Amino acid sequence: MSKASFPYLKQADNAVILNITATLGNPATKYQIHSATAKVGVDSLTRSLALEWGRYGIRVVGLAPGATEDSEGLRRLASEESLKRAKTVVPLGRLGNKEELGYLACFLVSPVAGYITGDTIVCDGGAVLYRPPQVTEEQLNAINAMLKKTPQGKL
Repeated sequence: MSKASFPYLKQADNAVILNITATLGNPATKYQIHSATAKVGVDSLTRSLALEWGRYGIRVVGLAPGATEDSEGLRRLASEESLKRAKTVVPLGRLGNKEELGYLACFLVSPVAGYITGDTIVCDGGAVLYRPPQVTEEQLNAINAMLKKTPQGKL
């Protein structure tokens, strides 16, 4: 589609391609290799086209939504338990919504974002930042208790 639209985009003012991808490939996602591989390919396409077509004034950007409430993917794939867990690993404590994604898409294709190209913007409430804790809350409390008992708080 990008190749077919290229001659028209070259002639347009403020031409922008917006690729919609996902966060499945960052980090890896179990049992989603087919989808994750395709999405990472779209991310690479976004960067490569931005590099190649920037000289024609064509911007290429990506939008990678995280878990979005009331989306087809969640309806088909997510259980109630997995939705509850998803909310606990998202730093903002909730799922995204379609309106937020729409606003971000409008921003990315607008002249306000005219100097953004080759980037895929992640909109997931910070979920890609989450890593399971290496030390449990109980272990932290035990360490703190030991520190309080030692002279000058040193082990």
